[in-house]
Amino acid sequence: MNKYLIKSALCKIFFVLLTVSACFFALYEISYREVTINCDFNESYLPCFVSETEEILERAGIETTKDDIVERTDNEKSVFIKISKAHDVTIVDDGESKTLFVAGTVGDALKKAKIKLRENDIISAPGSTPITSELKVVIERAFEVLIKADGKKIFSDVTEGTVESLLIENGISLGENDKINYPLSKKLKKGMRIIVKRIEYKTVSKTKSIPFKSVTEYSDELYNDESVISQTGVNGVKRIYYLKKYVDGKLKKKLVVARVTEQRAIDEITVKGTKIRVTPLEPGKSTISELTPPFEIELDQNGRPVNYKELIIGEATAYASGTVCSTGVDAMPGRVAVDPREIPYGTKMYIVSTDGKYVYGYSVAADTGGFIYNSDTVVDLRFNTESACEQFGRRNVEIYILE
Repeated sequence: MNKYLIKSALCKIFFVLLTVSACFFALYEISYREVTINCDFNESYLPCFVSETEEILERAGIETTKDDIVERTDNEKSVFIKISKAHDVTIVDDGESKTLFVAGTVGDALKKAKIKLRENDIISAPGSTPITSELKVVIERAFEVLIKADGKKIFSDVTEGTVESLLIENGISLGENDKINYPLSKKLKKGMRIIVKRIEYKTVSKTKSIPFKSVTEYSDELYNDESVISQTGVNGVKRIYYLKKYVDGKLKKKLVVARVTEQRAIDEITVKGTKIRVTPLEPGKSTISELTPPFEIELDQNGRPVNYKELIIGEATAYASGTVCSTGVDAMPGRVAVDPREIPYGTKMYIVSTDGKYVYGYSVAADTGGFIYNSDTVVDLRFNTESACEQFGRRNVEIYILE
């Protein structure tokens, strides 16, 4: 082989080696990088030729499961691999607990558990919180509380607090007399209806007439059919004070708290007489009796004697038979039959029926009646005719014993 061919061959071999070497170094420059692995916030570094993620993790001795989240970021000089390991996470939702195996953030866990948060719900960890071992997430669900005050209804979503704190939050203050259906220190609960009643008291007054009283006085200077007004009555005036209770602007109770007499009433006084008008009984003027009294008999306005010794009330009958009395005197109206054991002969009397329809008049006990043996009759009155007897019949009388 000539020298030219050998030299040419060596040149080609050198060129090939040079090309291969350049390619090797170029490939090295591209594939060999610094790899950072972050696994649950723990970082490790692994300079190596860049290859598949699974190979890098295998070289780093890191095992993953299908529930883990592996994220990779490459640039010209380095590789960053972030691993979020799946862990058991306990979620307590409004008192109900559930556990699930999940990786990522609390938001991922909520999504996997199909739990949605409402605006005012409170969660113990934000949605961006990474999942860590034995993480416990507590959700306090907001509940609705109704406030009724000042004619308005206010619905509030709350998770905690007291009646007082909720009123303050909604700008509601209580007056001295206002009423509320819960103590201010009462803890808020689901379904509560807090009712505020505005209580207002007002004192008002009005005047009222006091009617005068009619008073009767008696005087013996006037006859009993006379009367005079000695003092004219005048109505008085009193002021009545009321305490009015208003609930939410409506009158609910009205109570009298005081009565003050501003002007006393003046009684009207009527004086009535007590003196009896006496009408003297003139001789021969008696209605039935034909006897003339030996003295003047004073009668009151009702036709009864004013002066007498005794009053006997009893039953009287009538008779017209016979011409001579048992005492020997002639029978006539006015000479009446009696039981002499009860009313002695010669007793002077004045007889009037109790109903006032018959005034028999002045009488003398002069005869004995047959009734004394079998009757309750007290006196048997003498009439001139049987028809007069029948008209009188049997009736009760007042017998005034005169002497």
